[in-house]
Amino acid sequence: MSEKEEQLLDPIIDQLTKPIAEEDPVGASIRYEPTYDNIKEARREDENLPRGIWEIDLKKAEWSKVADACSDALMKESKDLQVAAWLTEAWLNMEGLKGLSRGFYLVQELCQRYWKNIHPQIENNDYEFRMAPLEWMNDRLSEQCRFTNISGPSDQAIPTFTWADVHDANTLEAQARRHKDGVKLVQQAESEGKASLAKISLSISQTPTQFFKKIVADTRQVLLAIEKLEASLLSLCPEHIPSFYKIRNVLFEIQRYAKGYFDDRQPLLPASDDLDEGQSLELNVLTSESLQLSPITSRAEAYAKLTQAADYLLRTEPHSPTPYLVKRAVVWGSMPLHELYQEIISDEKDLDTIKRLLGFQGISKNRSVA
Repeated sequence: MSEKEEQLLDPIIDQLTKPIAEEDPVGASIRYEPTYDNIKEARREDENLPRGIWEIDLKKAEWSKVADACSDALMKESKDLQVAAWLTEAWLNMEGLKGLSRGFYLVQELCQRYWKNIHPQIENNDYEFRMAPLEWMNDRLSEQCRFTNISGPSDQAIPTFTWADVHDANTLEAQARRHKDGVKLVQQAESEGKASLAKISLSISQTPTQFFKKIVADTRQVLLAIEKLEASLLSLCPEHIPSFYKIRNVLFEIQRYAKGYFDDRQPLLPASDDLDEGQSLELNVLTSESLQLSPITSRAEAYAKLTQAADYLLRTEPHSPTPYLVKRAVVWGSMPLHELYQEIISDEKDLDTIKRLLGFQGISKNRSVA
């Protein structure tokens, strides 16, 4: 059984998507009930800011409590997309990417089964409240995905690091290059417990290869879950489908990073001079078969192949802009038109530049229409 099939048969999802009652499958709205307030309080975290003499213990989110409260509400009180979104957030913080994929599958199943009446409900053909939890997932969970661990050293004395740490370390490295005493700047940051590229490199070097393989598999599973949710929403509300480009972009970045280290550790094929005749013939057959490309049968498959090609180019031509442009094009492919315009076009000059880049500049504006 595939990972996808296992996810779809997850008994937790099965329990959470059963009707509240035969006569009222979705239950009543609990937006203004104590349940909502209890979940919000369990989610709440104090900001980790300097407080001077007013130093107090900071409140941390109680994710296990959030998960229990959300699960109980979905099973006994209300089929509510915001509650499902909060549950997804709790699972992400408790289980990592595996929990995130389960959450997206849960939301997809709830939408597919109860779209007509699920909470928040659609009023007077206004989809704003219905879509708000889905848009929240794209915004909030894309930020929390940045704290996915990208190292897991076998030596527990060596710290683990997250994707956010990689970004911070790259920023520190850039600052050090511009600083007159960059080495001292990095050393000072390290003494304060901040991540540096050297520390991350050490942590990764002590991380088992299987760790990176799991990240690649887990990100793929989340992307499949998002794709399935989008497919359901496309059939249910094609004119109002939200974008998940932010979280998809973060997942692509994490996946590419982990896949790079996983691929680097794979054994290389022996040189052709070292092969006997039988091995050489077998390798030629395999290579020939691998080059027989099957036709693309879906939009998702097309973008997956583009991503695969970009990953290869990143490893073989890291200084070329091509793979980065392809990656960006894949992200654009998941964005609605208005968000795409906001990202790439700020004025008419930007539009002219893009036309020139895409080779549209020479097309006559006065071309007659037959």
